[in-house]
Amino acid sequence: MALATMTSPFALAESSATRDLEVRVWTSDESKIPSLEREVTHLMQVDAKSVAAHHMLSHIFVRIFTNDPSDIYMLRQAADLAQQAVDLSPNDPAGYTALADILDLMGNTEGALKLLRHAESRGIKPNWRFAFTRARLSADTATTSKVLDLLGQALSFKDSLSDVVVPYVVAVLHADTPPEELITQLNQWNRKYPSPLFDLTLAITYSEQGAAKKAHQIYEAMLKVNPANVEARINNAILLYRDLKQPQKAIVQLEDLLSGRSQDLTQSLKSTVVSHLGAAFVEIKSWEKARRSFVQAMDLETDRQQQLTEFIGKTYKGANAHANLAALLAELSEHASGPGPLFAMLGDTLSQRLSKHDDAIKAYTDAITLDPSRSEYYTGMGLALYRKKSYLAALKVFTTASELDPGDAVPRYNQACVLALLGRDEESLQILAEAIALDPRLAISARTDHDFASIARTSKFIHVVDTSQSGSATGLTH
Repeated sequence: MALATMTSPFALAESSATRDLEVRVWTSDESKIPSLEREVTHLMQVDAKSVAAHHMLSHIFVRIFTNDPSDIYMLRQAADLAQQAVDLSPNDPAGYTALADILDLMGNTEGALKLLRHAESRGIKPNWRFAFTRARLSADTATTSKVLDLLGQALSFKDSLSDVVVPYVVAVLHADTPPEELITQLNQWNRKYPSPLFDLTLAITYSEQGAAKKAHQIYEAMLKVNPANVEARINNAILLYRDLKQPQKAIVQLEDLLSGRSQDLTQSLKSTVVSHLGAAFVEIKSWEKARRSFVQAMDLETDRQQQLTEFIGKTYKGANAHANLAALLAELSEHASGPGPLFAMLGDTLSQRLSKHDDAIKAYTDAITLDPSRSEYYTGMGLALYRKKSYLAALKVFTTASELDPGDAVPRYNQACVLALLGRDEESLQILAEAIALDPRLAISARTDHDFASIARTSKFIHVVDTSQSGSATGLTH
């Protein structure tokens, strides 16, 4: 008879799997929601009375509704599942915390907190979810110390899912702790409630504050304990090539991540790894390998091609490799789903850095053809025309840019520059006054801009630039 009351190894494994599933339900990105819904639904099919499954599926529907508030059906489903969790086990806090989340989502935060207090008054023993839910519900009204105290209570329970709670602790600390105190606070929390997430945040914070060696030491210690920690491996490799001047070591680590010996990478993470591998190759001037890496990253990337384009530009410009950048951008334009920004960056590189103004104009023409509403594309083309001294053509393009975005002072300022060079002084002064009215800092640029040499000593010019408010010059690129 005693054997019937013992927990079998299978039951222990199932409990561990359920806990892991709950962590993923709370922490995975939106792309994982459909597969998580299938997993939790399967768990409910296996055990129709599983309170944990009802609680998790309710939270999944809450996440879906949060992303699309027009989907009222998801909110109803979430509420029904939360109530079913309560009905299945009236003494289990999980159902009440799920109902509290529903009330909060409907704008009744005080009602949600009242529900939790009522549950406690009925003798339901609070667990980590009670304290965690209270902390989240109180975030907008309670003091920072009160919210952190509730999160600390949640972490103090032996069965607490720290992977769910710690990100909220980190978010609160980042929002309300001065930078000079943040590392101290993180260390204190990590000593009291040890978590790889605190280690990771400490390493990131050290890196952000310029202590790359200290961050590297933390990552190395983390990887000794868990070599499969993908985020630590990626961040450590970035530090190696970017801050510690050890690009070869970074290349080895990044290539190992891609080799298949580590855990599988999502497509987004793989794109990140390949992008930084390309940057590490740039550091050692291995141009062909860098090119192949960035082409692969662009093919992998779906939602962040603009950010990838900016990263590539910053990487090559930092290495003063403008000719390599121009060649790569031309090739990447064939791989991007919306290559307008690539053409624009290509135009800027060709004109400003390589003085290939005609090629730059063609690149900007391609960008404008793809998206004729982007005023900055016309501004870029105008600057290329300006640099080749085609002032009338430049004026026409700058005028178009101003018409597309009347609130942008830059194309107006550039119009004024070209008008002055064309000897159309009165028009130049009028447009310059309009530009300075939009951005008074441009007056400082105008005072030292050689384009205004012909009118710089006139009383009208001095009046225009001296009646503006003082500020820092924005610095235009001619």
